[in-house]
Amino acid sequence: MSNVIAICLGVCGVALFTHLLQSGSLGSGWYTTLVVSTLLLAVAISRIDMLQVLDLKNLRVTLREIQQAKSDIYAKAEELQTIAIGVADFSAASIVSENRWAGGDHQERMLRRRDDLERFLDNVGVSKPRREELVRPITVTVDWDLRKGILANATAAWKPSPGHAPTDTAARDAMQRRLAAALEQPDRVTGLARAEEVLLECALSSEALSQSIERYRSVLSSGRLPRTGEADDLSRPPMR
Repeated sequence: MSNVIAICLGVCGVALFTHLLQSGSLGSGWYTTLVVSTLLLAVAISRIDMLQVLDLKNLRVTLREIQQAKSDIYAKAEELQTIAIGVADFSAASIVSENRWAGGDHQERMLRRRDDLERFLDNVGVSKPRREELVRPITVTVDWDLRKGILANATAAWKPSPGHAPTDTAARDAMQRRLAAALEQPDRVTGLARAEEVLLECALSSEALSQSIERYRSVLSSGRLPRTGEADDLSRPPMR
C-alpha cells in the first residue's frame, strides 16, 4: 500500500509542479527544489514499512534493521534516479510537443527549461551522458526550429524578378534548396555564413529574416546549441 501511495504522490506532485513551471507560475529554482523534495518524500513513504518505532513527541525513530537501512541508501538513490529519469523523459516530450511558434522568444524559453531539467537531473545524480541523452530532443528541436525559421522568413521575403510571372516558383524553389543545403551542413557556423551568402546573392532581406539569423547566431555563439554535428533535414520534422 505504501508503494502505491508513494507512486501517486510522486507522479501527481511532479505533474503539478511541471504544469506550474510551464505556465510561468513557478520559477526554475523552486521547481527543482519542490520536485526533488517530492521525490524524496515518495521514496521515504515507499520505505515506511521499515519503521518499527516512530515517536514524534521525542523526535525519535528506530529502524527494525539498522544495517539493512544503511545498505538501502544506495537502493533509494537508484529509485530516485529512476523516478527522475521518468519525469525528465515526460517533461522533454511535453516541451517539444507544445506549440513551438508561440512568441519570438519561444525557443529561448525551451532552452531555459532544458537547462533547468538538466540541472534537476544533475542534482539527483544522473550521469552527464544520460542527462544529455534525456534533454537531446529539446536541443534537436530548438536547432531545427531556428534553422526552419530562417528558411520560412527567406521564403516570405521572396519576390519574383521583374518580367517573371508571380506564379513561376522555379527561382524561389531553387533558392530554398540552396538555403536549406547551407543550413543543413554539419558545421553550423559555416552553414549560417553560407546561408547569408545565398540570401545576399538572391537580394533577400526583411526585419524578420534578420532577427531569425541573429537569434540563431546568438545561441550558437553562446554554446547552448552544438556548433557541429549532424543537422536534421529541414524538409521534415527533426529526428529526436
